[in-house]
Amino acid sequence: MEETSFFYFVKTTKNAKWLTYKHFSSSTFKKEMESMCEDITIERFSDTIVEVKAYNGMPNGTTELMFKIPILVEVKGEGEVKLQIDPKASDVSGETY
Repeated sequence: MEETSFFYFVKTTKNAKWLTYKHFSSSTFKKEMESMCEDITIERFSDTIVEVKAYNGMPNGTTELMFKIPILVEVKGEGEVKLQIDPKASDVSGETY
């Protein structure tokens, strides 16, 4: 069975930013995010962008996969926080939540 991978960016709105290493006393953002997810690697590019790479063995393109990631952000003010999924060149659906 071949391993299939998907990568995409998750962007926050101006009202929130992804946590940094300063928020974890004995860990890192990457370790915390990846410890909560299976078959996923995460890289923090900036306060508003993380790259998610999801890996899963898929024998054919007919299987629907669902990946969940934690939202470890600091809210900067009042109002809602929105996340935008940018699928890049993958089959992941682009959405705003």
